[in-house]
Amino acid sequence: TVDSIDVYTGGFPVRYGNRMSGVIDIRTNEPRHTFDTEFGYSNFSTFINTRGRASGERDVGWLLSARRGGLEELTQFLDTRVNNPEYSDVVGRVELALDKNKHVSIGGLTARADIRFVDIEESASSKITSDYGWARLDTEHNPHHSSVWILSFSHIDREKEGSSEIEDNGKGGWSRYSQRVKRLLLQGDHSWRIGNG
Repeated sequence: TVDSIDVYTGGFPVRYGNRMSGVIDIRTNEPRHTFDTEFGYSNFSTFINTRGRASGERDVGWLLSARRGGLEELTQFLDTRVNNPEYSDVVGRVELALDKNKHVSIGGLTARADIRFVDIEESASSKITSDYGWARLDTEHNPHHSSVWILSFSHIDREKEGSSEIEDNGKGGWSRYSQRVKRLLLQGDHSWRIGNG
């Protein structure tokens, strides 16, 4: 599903705007010209991937991947005190050629992770939810001018809790951390090519 991952810690290309700390650019695979679907199962996860392209009056391409997993067998093998960690994610993308000079794509990603640690004297939990969605319009105005418009939405929800009750030395404590981030972004980029090359 993932084609490439680029990490920038400084000197960002101009297309990333005024980012300050860092950029992680994750690109999904392109839909193939032939229909392709695969299933997978292991001790850690179960997944399905499908992608393809249909040519007709308008060219349509799609990509869909879903995965669900747990690490219960691994934690039992390692004899840890972590309850069954669970995670799941779904990513999808649809591309449509409006005409020979305009292409639109719509995509989304949702991911969940839930980890719990429970012991007689200590407990901790971490739950992370991430949702992303985007729409992109690519336009070739003429041989020298093109533009890209992207509308994106992100929602990140993190919750962490922990407690410790050790009565032998009188120490104990409780902590909770919660973070919710929502962001809506509209970005437009224009490119001009000079010369006939």
